[in-house]
This record gives sequence, C-alpha cells and structure tokens, in this order.
Amino acid sequence: MKRVILIGVFLLLIFVILLIVKFYFGSIINKESSETQNLQKTNMKITSPAFQDNSNLPVQYSCDGRGINPPLVISDVPQNTKSFVLFVEDPDAPSGTFTHWVVYDINPSVREIQENSTSKGAYEGKTSIGNAGYVAPCPPSGAHHYVFKLFALDTMLNLKSAPRRSEIEKAMTGHIIDQAQIIGLYWRK
Repeated sequence: MKRVILIGVFLLLIFVILLIVKFYFGSIINKESSETQNLQKTNMKITSPAFQDNSNLPVQYSCDGRGINPPLVISDVPQNTKSFVLFVEDPDAPSGTFTHWVVYDINPSVREIQENSTSKGAYEGKTSIGNAGYVAPCPPSGAHHYVFKLFALDTMLNLKSAPRRSEIEKAMTGHIIDQAQIIGLYWRK
C-alpha cells in the first residue's frame, strides 16, 4: 500500500512540474514569437552618408580623428512610432560589449541625426565609461565592429537624466515595434 501511495505522489509531482515548465516556457516562447512577428511587419532602415553597412568607419569618427558621431539617416519608419532609441556598441571589446552612445526619446519625425550632434529634444544615457555623450571608437587592437542599433518604440520613455543603458532597455520592453542597424568597422593603424 505504501508503495502505491509513493508512486501516486511521485506521478503527481511529475505532473505538477510538467505543468509549471509548460506554463513558464510556453509564455516565453509565445512572447518572443509575437515580438518577432511584430518586428517582421515593417522595414525600418538606418544608413549613413559617411559609410556603408559593414564597411570602414571614416577616421574622423574615431579617437584618431575628431571623435564625433557620424551622420545617420532613418527611413521606412512605422506609422505608430512615438520615439526612437539609438545604441552604438562594440561587441568586440576585450571586456565584453562596450556601449559608445545611448540616445533616447528621439522625436519620431526625425529622419536624420547630423554629424557631431544629437537630435533636438532627445536625451543621452550613460555609456560604458559612465558619462553621457558619444564615445569615439578606439579599439586597442585589431578590427572592431561598431553597431548602430535603432529601435522604433510605441511610447516615449520619459526617464530621468542620463539613465544607464540597462534602465533604458528595461523601459523599452514590450514597446519595440521595429529595429534596424548599420555596422561600421574600425581599427587603428
């Protein structure tokens, strides 16, 4: 009799665990697939008149030049966009991804970010060095990829002054309606 009860309890425990796993992982899979479907419906683009995607970033936008941000052009924006967020990152940095620039609450009517400027009314968040502003590429060795990631959001973030990237990413959750990127390469000669 004890053996039958133990088998029944064991089976019940396995059933409960399977339900929990199905509920937890099922909701994650459904959430990811619905976000992916939303992102595939539009074709937003980010380009630059200064460099082509996956080509060399001109020296003037690095620590070896003027150290200013390159001009960026935004096109094919979803109609319901309320703001943009821009991250510039170096995934090849020796200590892990290095964030070079964080700009948020960019007005949805903006179609160009001028060289050496941010968009009027937009805010800058903290980079990996802890300050707001553009940190020019300055790789210690070899070629690095500088990824300019643009996100269209269905909301304004209205965050406090100079938040960390993680705070911006948290606020963006569930609000990304499209994204685009352009990559510039740079190495010091």
